Amino acid sequence: MNQRFSWHRRRGRTAFCWAAGAFVAAQLTASVILDYAWPAARFPYAAEVLGRAGKAGPRPDVVLFGSSRIAGGLRARDMGQELQATLGLPHAPLVFNAAVPAGDLISADHMLKQLLRRGVRPTLAVIEVNPETLNHYNEWFFFHVRRQLRWDDVPAYWRDVFRAGQAHRLLRARFVPLSVHRGNIRRACLAWLDPQLVESMPLEAWSLPVEKQTSETDAPHAATAAVAQQPTWDEVLQRCGESPTEQQRHGTLAGLEQPYRWLKHYRVGGASAKALERMLQRCRDHGIEPVLVGVPVTLAHRQAYTPPIEAAYREHMREVSRRFGCVFVDYRDRVPDSLFIDNHHVLAEGGWYFTRCLTREVLTSVWCGQHTVERPTEVGAP
Repeated sequence: MNQRFSWHRRRGRTAFCWAAGAFVAAQLTASVILDYAWPAARFPYAAEVLGRAGKAGPRPDVVLFGSSRIAGGLRARDMGQELQATLGLPHAPLVFNAAVPAGDLISADHMLKQLLRRGVRPTLAVIEVNPETLNHYNEWFFFHVRRQLRWDDVPAYWRDVFRAGQAHRLLRARFVPLSVHRGNIRRACLAWLDPQLVESMPLEAWSLPVEKQTSETDAPHAATAAVAQQPTWDEVLQRCGESPTEQQRHGTLAGLEQPYRWLKHYRVGGASAKALERMLQRCRDHGIEPVLVGVPVTLAHRQAYTPPIEAAYREHMREVSRRFGCVFVDYRDRVPDSLFIDNHHVLAEGGWYFTRCLTREVLTSVWCGQHTVERPTEVGAP
């Protein structure tokens, strides 16, 4: 009896070890495949953007990099038309919005690297940079460990991941990727069988765009998608003089804890600062003119920038601009609060205002090779 019991126990242990080994092998194999052969299952929104950029046809002249603030705040088609009208060009430059939701300098560097691999080398690269995206404490690693960090990235980023409190998510993404990405994998498989099956299926939370693409070159914020007609410049200027509505004030207050959380333990450096330097070096190596832009935020958001934070940020941007010989313009206070939907996302009018200001005041000069840009305080007549 004891011998039979011992035999069953050994057999059970053997079966368990084989099952555990098969599970680990399957997960690690899937991890490698998702990293190097099927990255679209991890970050489908970026894959969609890169797919559009890589299609046959004219290559973009200007590429926009950043987060939903750039995706919704800069209107790509309008920017190209403004450049054409202001400079008297025969054709409007093609502007491509490569911003991704919940993006920062690390995701922007990833997008630039992938675009260069696809042969996309624009004349200008507009890069979002704000104090929170340069903090050594980077809360966006919540998304990065799922969306884009691969096995070969772990040695370079593990300290920043631990600092951001995302070690457990990194371990899950590395060792149980089939569970972490099961929704996107299922969605991709169904799309392969029949695209109509996934039309109503949402992407995973860390892949879901805050804004919907409405054209090949324009990615406005979701809140502006319902706007059927582009407002006139007079309507935009009139809205600038109005006070924020109760709904706008509520939206600002609802997200006001975010900048304070992003800016805690503030010190410029870490993976974010290194990512910016990599981007600028890539631009230099490929003949791309980078334009660093502090994107607009509301007064309530700017109040989170304490004097020490502001001093550290400005000093770093002066040093980076000097080292790489690039333009940096600070537009954080450029758009009135009445043109925001919350504390850091603009309305349709705000997007048009920001696009026109940046294009006329900065990009036209950079396009013509003038690296010293003086930012006017106001934009008046059309």
